[in-house]
Amino acid sequence: MKVFDKANLTIANNLAIKLGYNRALKPELLATVPEDSLWAVVFNMPHNHKAGKLTDPHIRCMLYPFEPIPGKPNRWRVNKEGIPLFVDTVLEVFERLPETETAPAEASAE
Repeated sequence: MKVFDKANLTIANNLAIKLGYNRALKPELLATVPEDSLWAVVFNMPHNHKAGKLTDPHIRCMLYPFEPIPGKPNRWRVNKEGIPLFVDTVLEVFERLPETETAPAEASAE
């Protein structure tokens, strides 16, 4: 599964806003997200519309927090308690996201 860290989520979100994509987070909401948080991509799909018009292909992502399991070193879980986040991201950002099964790889916003 692909995982966003806050840096990559911020990059994806800023691009979504700049490009006028339909799914982006309000910057004031994103500002409240802890710097060390991780977000699992639990669903994604190719998308090529914005405001009802064709546009360059991008990826729509549904995200939930990705958290360590207490008492289980190097084990992580998707926390589906609460409301998921949705963000549209350009292919280049999506493709460079780290993938993980249990312990997240180091994500990079470079």
